[in-house]
Amino acid sequence: MDRADYSEIYTNANNLINSAIKVAEINNFGTAISLLVLGLEELIKYQVVLYNTADEKSFTDVEFDKVFKDHKSKHNLLMEFADSLTDEFSLGFQSYVLNSATNQELTEQDKLIKQNRFKEFGAFLNNMYSENNLTQQELKEFAKWLNDANKIKNEGFYVGLSGNKWSFPKKFNFDDYSKVLKFVMLVKNHTEVKKSLDLTEDEFIDFLNGAM
Repeated sequence: MDRADYSEIYTNANNLINSAIKVAEINNFGTAISLLVLGLEELIKYQVVLYNTADEKSFTDVEFDKVFKDHKSKHNLLMEFADSLTDEFSLGFQSYVLNSATNQELTEQDKLIKQNRFKEFGAFLNNMYSENNLTQQELKEFAKWLNDANKIKNEGFYVGLSGNKWSFPKKFNFDDYSKVLKFVMLVKNHTEVKKSLDLTEDEFIDFLNGAM
């Protein structure tokens, strides 16, 4: 898969996020939130493609196909990624690696960590960029918000009517927007690190030579 092509996913994510920030400046917070959700979905799509390029066994063909078509699949993968960004996960990953390396029986926690496709890089980010880690409370808040993210995305874009109940994009305020922006920027910051490490062998050698 050509890097120039899949890098466009990341570029589009950035464009959506930057557009959201601009729209929020004119107090159109509903539309801004909807754009942020779209940007977040593009970020996890980019990560999946990046992982799949390195190891085609990371995701099944069905999962890979769905990440381009199904918002629910993207949200499930976002939750899997977010799980890997806590201090607790980092400690659990160390235990999992030790037990695996010494042929010890895996604990239930080890088995859950083993199933996480983002575990290696998540643990790396935990240690190198701990200021961006999620607390357990933030993880719970993210999970709760993500469960309604597609509904929120639609409500931010459209005037809705269900029975006799109207829904207007203007119901969203700055606090709603700030909460979503915080989650999106956390994922974006971690994704930027991954993008910076997407190097060919020659580029990596040039990088090392430049650092010496």
